[in-house]
Amino acid sequence: MSRAPIRSGPTVVVDEARARANIARMANKARAAGVSLRPHVKTHRSPTIAGWLRDEGVEAITVSSVDMAVAFAAHGWSDITVAVPLNPHELPRCEMLTADGVKLGLLADCPSTAAMIVGAGFADLWLKIDCGYGRAGVRWNDAEGLAALVAPVAALSQKRAFGILTHAGQSYGAKGSVEVLRVHRESLERMAEARVAVAALAEREPLVSVGDTPTCSIADAFPGVDEIRPGNFVFYDLMQIDIGSCTEQDIALHVDCPVVGVRADLGHLVLHAGAVHLSKEALVDEQGATFYGMAVNEEGRLDPEQRIISLSQEHGLLKAPPSVLAAAQPGDIVRIAPVHACLVGDGLLGDQGNSGVTGNS
Repeated sequence: MSRAPIRSGPTVVVDEARARANIARMANKARAAGVSLRPHVKTHRSPTIAGWLRDEGVEAITVSSVDMAVAFAAHGWSDITVAVPLNPHELPRCEMLTADGVKLGLLADCPSTAAMIVGAGFADLWLKIDCGYGRAGVRWNDAEGLAALVAPVAALSQKRAFGILTHAGQSYGAKGSVEVLRVHRESLERMAEARVAVAALAEREPLVSVGDTPTCSIADAFPGVDEIRPGNFVFYDLMQIDIGSCTEQDIALHVDCPVVGVRADLGHLVLHAGAVHLSKEALVDEQGATFYGMAVNEEGRLDPEQRIISLSQEHGLLKAPPSVLAAAQPGDIVRIAPVHACLVGDGLLGDQGNSGVTGNS
């Protein structure tokens, strides 16, 4: 705990050295595996941090909204994939991006959207494949669904890139390298099956894009894949530790949270750090207790005895041992490692000017 000056509210602290090391490790892995790295920048939404990606040779990025594409295009990124199914209302803004020189990839998971992208004629086309996550896309083995989705490709210009794309989000439910690698192998096998079917239907070989931080962190080989799209790896978080994707020394994002109340009688501190800052993402420990973040002690290590056990909109309750409670007072700062860095980066880095606040964690 410290009384170091910060912003008036919860403040993101990014350890640049750790983030750069995480980026370099993933970039080197991609090069060794012979795949392109198209990282997902929604984790940080920071042009500054995206510059660290560029320093490692990254030339193309993934975003999760057209707004994000516009923001990064304004900072010189010219090869961008919007990796959510196209919202048809956004098509005019997408055209404006390509008119400004952006090579834009758009995603479809239904035939009408695919036809719309092909008919517009200005964007690359990616078809969303569901390899088991069950969120969006056509299942890899749905012959009728794939045929309908691929049909518009016949009219796609040869000047436009064409591929199939998946996100193995089911890897976030895995624990340990054995389970994560099982998800990885299964996902790649299903994408290989989809690739054969789509190539036959389209009479054109599709590119293959995959990407999630657990599999990309643990696996070394990506056979049959052209590009990977991890995002969370830049910062990592408690969830990735729980999965087995990283160690606590890899976590590059923390949140400095002001103490606003001390309830020694109830065994907790009240922090100005709520769901709008840390999200409602949670983990459950071996005893079945739910927690939303963990404190970092003065030695820079995670302290399992200090965990956020409850969140409201603006406030969080930090369970702490008596020795910590006895010394605490309003105005102290507690450094918290979040459960999921993506939502924290979206909310707080954006709130802090989207500049990539840096420091030593």
